[in-house]
Amino acid sequence: MKEIQEEPLYSFGTELGITLPNISNPTEWIPEKESSSKMGILPSSAIVRKQKERSLDSAVYEIFSTIFMSRLLKQYNQYLSTTTFYCPEVLRLEYGQKGTRDNKTSILYEFFCPGTPLNKIERSRRKDYFVGGEPVRIEDRVMYLSGAISKIFLREGLVHGDPQLRHFILLPNKGEIQDISMTGQLSFASPQNGLGIIDLENMRILDSSSETLREDQDKFKRRVYRNFSTERSNEFFEGGSKIIESSCRNFLGKINTYDIAFNTFNCRFPNSYIQSIDMQEGRPIWKKN
Repeated sequence: MKEIQEEPLYSFGTELGITLPNISNPTEWIPEKESSSKMGILPSSAIVRKQKERSLDSAVYEIFSTIFMSRLLKQYNQYLSTTTFYCPEVLRLEYGQKGTRDNKTSILYEFFCPGTPLNKIERSRRKDYFVGGEPVRIEDRVMYLSGAISKIFLREGLVHGDPQLRHFILLPNKGEIQDISMTGQLSFASPQNGLGIIDLENMRILDSSSETLREDQDKFKRRVYRNFSTERSNEFFEGGSKIIESSCRNFLGKINTYDIAFNTFNCRFPNSYIQSIDMQEGRPIWKKN
């Protein structure tokens, strides 16, 4: 994929060199394999650069989806003492090329999600992980987390849209995950072998009775069971689901998360001419001139 060499047509969001002072030359990227995007990571600042040919609407919607998911999961984390759910937020967008009308190259800069994608986890009989204080195998920890995130998606009416296992990441036990406030202040949290979620350009919010919602979660569940099935799979998957139901009984994040996410989006991308985000259709609604 051809890199944008000239000044982009649109360039807005967090000023990386100011907010993240450890950032170095943004052209020094380590490439990673990806089916539809050209990916890279800048290790000194743990920022991912994602380049893809697509419409501006699609790029803007993915930005908002990451902010929405991040803010939603952080609210759930407040109810869960031993589990962290994480979605790295997009910080900056560069789109197109000045003087070229038909260039549709989008470049998103977002936080890196540490850990191991579920499709790359190797099975092991060693009990190096924990669920409710019990030492368990890595497969059982993954089943527990998968049951929990599946319940969150079903409760909130969230459709990932592309629930490949590589889009769900087992976070490390130690270290830090990065976050940024509405006003641009960096913060850090413990990953504690939680679950990260990435690639949300196809995410939608539908009615909880939607057949599409059920199909999306059924795909995810089948893939998890195919890769991580043990004699206790059902026990741990259902255990994750039940912990969400019991700990978050009176909480539905989508009621106020949209407003939080949209205010955050407007602070990070001021003067973007976005009136609102249609999360059912997956597109921004632009202000009229």
